[in-house]
Amino acid sequence: MFTRTIRLALKPGQGDAFPRMIGQKAVPILQRQKGFRDDFLLLSEDGKEAVCMSIWESREDAEAYEYSSYAEIQKLMEPFQAGPPKIDRYHVARSSVYAPAGVK
Repeated sequence: MFTRTIRLALKPGQGDAFPRMIGQKAVPILQRQKGFRDDFLLLSEDGKEAVCMSIWESREDAEAYEYSSYAEIQKLMEPFQAGPPKIDRYHVARSSVYAPAGVK
């Protein structure tokens, strides 16, 4: 399993609208991608920062999405952003839901 995270500062007052947009517009795009498993959206208590996490079957699937459809989601996020996003990538080393083969 592999995860891709996007951390971004939100413009003031976007703490309610941003999650709604992600659910209505971005998630359907993600669901059409090969290897997509799940997504998480974390929102700071003050609504000023968001972390979007997508879970993928493999690094290759996440990279294919990054080169094919991420630009479409980036355009959706731009009106909400207070600055450029920071993107990180991680192997899922352990999860109670998404355990890699042979790991408990």
